[in-house]
Amino acid sequence: MKVKKYTIPITFFIIYLVFILIFLILADPYIPDIGGMTTLIPINNMFIQSAIILLIILPISSILGIFGGYVFAPIILIFHKKILGKKYDYNIQDKPISDKFSILTRGFVPVLMAMNFAFMLSIPQLQQVILSPFWASGSGSLVDAIKDLISLIVLLIFTFGISIFIFSGTWFLLDSGIVYSTKRAVQNKEEPYEILSLGGWINRLLKGYAGLSVLITYFTMTIEYLRIIWDMGAIGLINLIIYLPFPFLLLFPVIPGLILSDIIIERRIKYVRRIAEKLGITQKFED
Repeated sequence: MKVKKYTIPITFFIIYLVFILIFLILADPYIPDIGGMTTLIPINNMFIQSAIILLIILPISSILGIFGGYVFAPIILIFHKKILGKKYDYNIQDKPISDKFSILTRGFVPVLMAMNFAFMLSIPQLQQVILSPFWASGSGSLVDAIKDLISLIVLLIFTFGISIFIFSGTWFLLDSGIVYSTKRAVQNKEEPYEILSLGGWINRLLKGYAGLSVLITYFTMTIEYLRIIWDMGAIGLINLIIYLPFPFLLLFPVIPGLILSDIIIERRIKYVRRIAEKLGITQKFED
């Protein structure tokens, strides 16, 4: 294991931890003493709950989500081979393991999907269950201003790990080098055949789903927070400061999971290829 490879991401993660703590401490005087924001964490303090979610639950969720690849990757492989790939030829492409470690490349779209799931689940009926009584049933300018943001943060307890769980399956397949050819499928058609990555196929589907929908919602809520600033002053500004960089801020809790994924990359590759071998995928791809 090359420890130097992880020096920069670990440094970024430590900076993230310190930044969140400092921000919560500085923001505390501007928020009235209204107790906690969720009933899911038995501590009646909004900022302590925020720290627990952002600094503990999300990083742990990213680590646990990586193991989802052991479940999701075989499901994708079997489904594609048995259902979609009856006229495809599958091969294994050997490629060297990269020495680079990119947080943005693998972390950003899962973060978007986690936010998208949270936006979808942020409905009044569910808010009544997960939010504290003040936020679930309260009214007024304060509640209206930050209720959606609080709901988003609380729902990430569930959606963050689920998103990593799903994307971990694509990383397993991408790293394993499973490719398929459409040559037999188009042999009687006037179109060229393609050599495609199985992991790339599912990755494109997930990117398309997560990207467009969350960007539309993100833009809409940003406009709303810009409007709120004029009415709420400091509280509205705090909301905007948190919300604008939120997709990028959530990249940092993904770091522990990405490091674990990179550490076990050889085990992941062997695991997927064992499944592939049982499905008859044994031939090496020749460039």
